[in-house]
Amino acid sequence: ELEVIVVDDGSTDRSVERIAGYAERIQLIEKPNGGQLSSYNAGFAAARGEFIAFLDADDLLDEDVVARALRLFDADVARVHFRLRLIDGEGKLTGHCIPRQLAQGDMRHELVERGHLFASAPGSGNIYRRAALAPLMPLPVADDRHGADHFTIYGSALQGKVAALAEPGGCYRIHNSTAAKAGLIFGNSSQGTNEVEKVRLRCERFKRWVHERLGVHIAVQLMEFGIEKQAYALSIFGAKGYLQGLQQGVGRFPSVVRAIQLKRSEPWWLRMGLIGWAWTILWLPRPWGWPLARRVCNPSSR
Repeated sequence: ELEVIVVDDGSTDRSVERIAGYAERIQLIEKPNGGQLSSYNAGFAAARGEFIAFLDADDLLDEDVVARALRLFDADVARVHFRLRLIDGEGKLTGHCIPRQLAQGDMRHELVERGHLFASAPGSGNIYRRAALAPLMPLPVADDRHGADHFTIYGSALQGKVAALAEPGGCYRIHNSTAAKAGLIFGNSSQGTNEVEKVRLRCERFKRWVHERLGVHIAVQLMEFGIEKQAYALSIFGAKGYLQGLQQGVGRFPSVVRAIQLKRSEPWWLRMGLIGWAWTILWLPRPWGWPLARRVCNPSSR
């Protein structure tokens, strides 16, 4: 009842040779390098199961997570997600999990009417109902070859409810843990404003894509606190001096406050605390504000 498909996206090492040793247990797809979006498309096209999980090559799943997730798939559930434990490049646990909170229920209104990119596990922390993904595939491959999980996570929420496991179900790998801890952007992405802008453009592509595929029109700007807090902090600490950072931060302050206000599932005192955090790092001397900004923006730095 379990089907394992391995998509080799034009690797240049000995991956195919090693994968071939599992030939009787898996299906191997070899393709020219095209990025994550094209790999999702290739894997989905070959898959036959009723439920689909996309596992990034550097992440891990718990042995029982599929069985645990399938118990939550009522008829109206399109996706089950679960938190992931952070591990370093050698596979050692860091003691942290992402994300802190997971959305549950019918999230269509949050997405379409409020523009809220609600809290979700990253790509490897999701299992989808095939019927929820089929109208969305293939994913739109463009200049940005990554961010496939952005399209499947939020696109599937337009097709049914979201359910969440209470306990973590796998591991998310941080490759260069030393560099990752020092930056404002969480994960393995490049540490700069270009990464934030890339996500913003991805959101616009998502809106066009769901309108084309599902006939869903999202008129509001899509916002997520994880994106806005990074953009806000980078505008302050990426400036050439204190005054320029202050000016740029003031310009972005309304956006980060709106993103915090969208988090209605969080208690009011936590939302007020986050607004206080945003105001504090804006005015603090940069050497004092940097560690405070990093602690909120980057979970792996904690």
